[in-house]
Amino acid sequence: MTKQAQIENVPRTQAEILQLGKEVISYLQHLCEDYDMGNTFAIVLVAVLLRTLLKTKGSTESVLKQLGKDTIDFVDTRAPIGSFSYWTFGDNICNHTFIAHNVYGGLLSKIVTNGEHGLNLDYQPLLDRNRNADKQSFDDWYTAIVFKDSTFQLSREDCINIVADKDGGAHLDKRIPPKYSCFREPTALQFIIDGQIAVFNQNPVYVSIRQIAWEVLESLKRAKVI
Repeated sequence: MTKQAQIENVPRTQAEILQLGKEVISYLQHLCEDYDMGNTFAIVLVAVLLRTLLKTKGSTESVLKQLGKDTIDFVDTRAPIGSFSYWTFGDNICNHTFIAHNVYGGLLSKIVTNGEHGLNLDYQPLLDRNRNADKQSFDDWYTAIVFKDSTFQLSREDCINIVADKDGGAHLDKRIPPKYSCFREPTALQFIIDGQIAVFNQNPVYVSIRQIAWEVLESLKRAKVI
């Protein structure tokens, strides 16, 4: 019995790659809108599409590389490490003691307002709030640290790949890496209010992925890809 000859995969045309790339980017935009409207799980699918757009590994090339756009500059909206940046306090926030520990969440806006039963604490993506955003090469941008404490740190690449792989996008894993478990908690920044650790209303890694998506889409706009 003869061994069956190996059959090579059929290459796509560049026109097909271009069309599929546009559809990936368009769907990413729609998923970001879904997340903004309150569909939290949409951010997991955002992470999956970001990975498809950005990740090259072995013989698998990212969409941007296949489109010849992996050399564009990327917008970097991170706050400086060690800064007390992007906190917004609502009206009549007084008679409270606030202490910020040295835990870094560089892509997060933190909103403190008065609620019906006390202070209301929200993480939000920065979007275009950083008017002085730097530009970086893809590799520097992708591997830049966006979460850091005394033990763990996460880069943009880590956030995208872990959420896509672990939270029900590509897979739903029973166990997650400690560095993700640490920073996904609503208490991750260890912000102390009146002697108690502040509990925010959102998963800070999910909010950061929304900001990463904003950076990607803004970078593509500036490069006239979309």
